[in-house]
Amino acid sequence: MSTKRIAIIRSAVASLSSVGLIDFFRENDIEVIGTDITDQAVGKYVVDKFYLVPPALEREKMFRRYVDIVRKHHVRTILSGPEEEIFALSTYQDEFQKAGAFVLHPPAESLEIIGDKWRAYQILSPLGINMPHTRVLENVKRLKPGKQFIIKPKKGRGSRDVFRVDHKSFARQSDQLLAGKFLVQDFMDGCEVSVDVLYNRQGRLLNMVARKRLKTDSGICIIGQTTPAKPFVQVIEKLSDRVKMIGGACFQFIEQGGQYYLTDINPRLGGGVNLSLQASPLFRKNLLALLRGNPPVMAADYGKYKTMSMFRYYNEIYRP
Repeated sequence: MSTKRIAIIRSAVASLSSVGLIDFFRENDIEVIGTDITDQAVGKYVVDKFYLVPPALEREKMFRRYVDIVRKHHVRTILSGPEEEIFALSTYQDEFQKAGAFVLHPPAESLEIIGDKWRAYQILSPLGINMPHTRVLENVKRLKPGKQFIIKPKKGRGSRDVFRVDHKSFARQSDQLLAGKFLVQDFMDGCEVSVDVLYNRQGRLLNMVARKRLKTDSGICIIGQTTPAKPFVQVIEKLSDRVKMIGGACFQFIEQGGQYYLTDINPRLGGGVNLSLQASPLFRKNLLALLRGNPPVMAADYGKYKTMSMFRYYNEIYRP
């Protein structure tokens, strides 16, 4: 089993939550090559080497840039952040492997399902997975007065263009622009739980840690607490049998009426995964093994992690 220091690419290092993850990698003798589409990236100052890369929309340019970085630094594994980039990189998995690097994300066919929220709902809800009642928004005037709703794009990532409305306020908006392109869900007000999950390179479930999102800032968990994974195991196993996942994933749930409803699937490590890494020695060990290309520990015991809380704060880096 190799213990030689290896290099990985970690993209989107402008994200504030990326710094703690970069520190974890470097503390465990992993060379971190950071990338981002902006030069004004906080992670630029904590990685071993930083590169500016083209956005995912410039797919061919982006691919060539990444291949150059892989070859120059003998990169073993690529960890991306934005879903658009994850999808673009995954389509080049074979080419990256020829260059010596593995894109530690789901295959393109799985990302097609995850990225299309309407298709994901149609595929997963018949499996008995609780999800908020979802329908395609065709006419805002059909929304029931007196209720609140979540409006989100049929295709999209994270919280971009996702907003909460009531019938009266939303009816003032133009339904002509939204017709057929957005989904509407009944609003649920309850405790939010993220489940960090790790899969091996063949898509087998390795670990999961559940954590409550007690406080967020700009969509990032800044106060969290681990909670038992038992309520989520069966749902995630069903989903994993239907949609092949690889590497880190973050499943988001909301509690209502004593039941948990799946609201989002993120094909990447979650912004609050640092808490899961601290709570679970096996999660840490397996993630490091995957990054190094070593066999992970094939143990599917999802309850062996510490009960602990995480509190985040801002810090500053100064440069001339």
